[in-house]
Amino acid sequence: MKTALPEDLQHASLAMLQRRIRPENRVAPSLREASASVERAGRLFEGWVRRRQQLAEVLPELSVKMEHCRNRAKDFADSAAENALSALKARVDEGAEAEEEAEQEEEMAEGQEAFEAIGEAQSDFNQWAQEEDAHQHPNPSYLDQASFLSRSPPKAAASPASAFQAQEAQEEEEEVLQAEEVENFGAGFRIPATVLAARRAANEAYWAFDRAMQDAEKKVGLAIQHSVLHGA
Repeated sequence: MKTALPEDLQHASLAMLQRRIRPENRVAPSLREASASVERAGRLFEGWVRRRQQLAEVLPELSVKMEHCRNRAKDFADSAAENALSALKARVDEGAEAEEEAEQEEEMAEGQEAFEAIGEAQSDFNQWAQEEDAHQHPNPSYLDQASFLSRSPPKAAASPASAFQAQEAQEEEEEVLQAEEVENFGAGFRIPATVLAARRAANEAYWAFDRAMQDAEKKVGLAIQHSVLHGA
């Protein structure tokens, strides 16, 4: 035998109640009111069930949008993780190159100091030679040559700016663009209008049934009290 569903039991109870309150039967007014309120609650219950079924039919539309949203969120997360890993690798490489650059600058500084020391020694020697041989070489061109030899060597040119600053600026710009993309995607997400309408209708149907059920419970309680006091 098929198991009776709650809806089947409800219909059976209503049918029995309607038979009991037929016009030919002498039924108290309180019982008739209780029957009418229960019948109305039953109709609203069936309407709520239909609204829920309609909501279930349009929910796949929302499921598709949610799946798309999850995929986009995963893409954003993967991109953010990749950017973070790239930034970390860039910083490690930058540190290694900075250390190598510092070593090269130190070597250049040491070479520059040695070169300057040699230049100073050469200048002292040229000055001594100029003073020693001035009486032997009165020609002004010789003095100009000695003065030229005593000049200090030029300073080394400054090294260009690090390319990592430009790379960091580019990474920051990419992060800003990605944040704007995430914000625009979130602002553009909307629940389909069909889902909103079906959900609103189902909610209204439920609360209408709930109010009718409370009214039916009160009237059934009054009918039972009347039957106990006066007899059915």
